[in-house]
Amino acid sequence: VLVSSDGIGSTPYLIENGKTGFTFRSPVQSSGFDNPDMAALDDLCGKVEWLLNHRKERNEIRNNALRLLRETYSPRAAATRLLSLIDNLCNGGDTEYIDGPCSKA
Repeated sequence: VLVSSDGIGSTPYLIENGKTGFTFRSPVQSSGFDNPDMAALDDLCGKVEWLLNHRKERNEIRNNALRLLRETYSPRAAATRLLSLIDNLCNGGDTEYIDGPCSKA
């Protein structure tokens, strides 16, 4: 199961907290090895610990994430969406996708 920093650009598009993975708060820029951002570290550790202690839920989240990748982000899905977008644009339309490849997100 993916546990990603909220500072990563694709995180909000790929992760729905508790459904397709978990997002943790990024450390403040002034933090470092000598001065760690304990709130961010606690957020990360808490989510990883929860996953380790909840096998059934972890497997459900994993399956949801795999389904999302297969149905929305696979090369075939992305190519199909691109062809649809090109067709729509050529006919004066717009994207029909709310999220994922070829969306306005």
